[in-house]
Amino acid sequence: MSGPGWRGPVRSIALIDPMSDRGLGTYTHELAEGLAAAGVDVTVYATGRSETMMLPRRHRQLPVLGTVLAKQRALLSARRGDTAQVAAGAGPTGEYRPAPAAAVGRLRGAGWYQAARGAVLRWELAWHLKQGGYDAVWTEWPIMDGYGVDFWTACRRLGIRLVHTVHDVTPHEFRPDYERITRAVYRRCHLLVLHSDEALDQLTARFPEVADKAIVAPHGLYNTYPRRPAARADVRRELGVAPDEALVLCFGAVRPFKNYESVVRAFAGHRFPAAVLVVAGTEHGYPGLDPRDSLALTRRLASELGVASAVRLLPGPFDPVRTAEILESADVTMLPYLSGSGSGLLLLCMTFGKYVVATAIGGMAEHLQDYPPHTILAGTGPTEVAQGLTTALERLRSAAPPSPTRPHYLEWPWIARRVLGVLETGDLTPASRFPESEHRRADAH
Repeated sequence: MSGPGWRGPVRSIALIDPMSDRGLGTYTHELAEGLAAAGVDVTVYATGRSETMMLPRRHRQLPVLGTVLAKQRALLSARRGDTAQVAAGAGPTGEYRPAPAAAVGRLRGAGWYQAARGAVLRWELAWHLKQGGYDAVWTEWPIMDGYGVDFWTACRRLGIRLVHTVHDVTPHEFRPDYERITRAVYRRCHLLVLHSDEALDQLTARFPEVADKAIVAPHGLYNTYPRRPAARADVRRELGVAPDEALVLCFGAVRPFKNYESVVRAFAGHRFPAAVLVVAGTEHGYPGLDPRDSLALTRRLASELGVASAVRLLPGPFDPVRTAEILESADVTMLPYLSGSGSGLLLLCMTFGKYVVATAIGGMAEHLQDYPPHTILAGTGPTEVAQGLTTALERLRSAAPPSPTRPHYLEWPWIARRVLGVLETGDLTPASRFPESEHRRADAH
């Protein structure tokens, strides 16, 4: 990829978030705020089910994806800060309510109708973005229901500069068409953004033909989750955790790749003194899920292993406030992942200053290099998890426990400027690898 064809000043960017859930939506929101702090005019295009619509922001957010834009004139022309009030689903008091998914009738379910609708949606959005004069369009997910891969084709044909964040080089759960879709998206983009050297190595091995247009920009620390330090005692009391006991937390989506089962098994094989395991979240991706109990499999495992008395369960999902309260209550957070290209949960745990026990998967070690309260596991089995947790508890209970930090390269304005520098100069070299450790850089001087 040569620089002259796509480099140049960046004054305005459109971010495209086709999922708009708490995970990707919050990442997109934080990135948009970082770009805005760097002096860029940012508009986020999201769905009507956006979970971040009412967050305070310096950028504009338009929940219009999946709809015909010709029907959204009022929303598209709304002044900055007013979009939540005029969005579909806004109540009379201005409180934003996510729009429900439309029912699919016989006509709308027909293949020819979906093909025609997709053509209209992708070309209308691409033309709208072109007319908006954005200096770059930055997409956040390769699967855009209703638009398809040809959305990127339409943008390229209109001469739009395309950036794409590769959050997952491979899917967490198998999807037969994922590689075909992602390869097509990557080929159509001018610049690919990954979160770690490890993710870049994965991309190079799997998609070598696009590796020459990829850079590394870390996943940043969060600013959107409210701190609730006063809730720590309340949540621990609710869970029956004594003030002198360590609360070990497995949080969020309980999925096979997260390997939380090894933490439960570690508690069964190694009785940790004055420590309680809390699994807070919702199970996904397992066979035999119970719709009435979002943690039924974990509950059964703890019972079978005879450690139910040392385990507390908090079925999810959780809103941002409850998420903050649970994280405030924790002493150690467990991320013994089996695979991955990155972890938003890791950065959330670091944001709350928690001790992190994690595998060296998906760039976790890179993000933790300047964050003292952490232990990298030697493996993913119950024995290795138990050893890592033992180390964590010993360090926390020592005379000089490690203190959390906020490395500057995990702040969003710094991350935004890193990518903007590449877009403006066309030189990928300064962002070709993960930022160097502050300790190593200080030692060099």
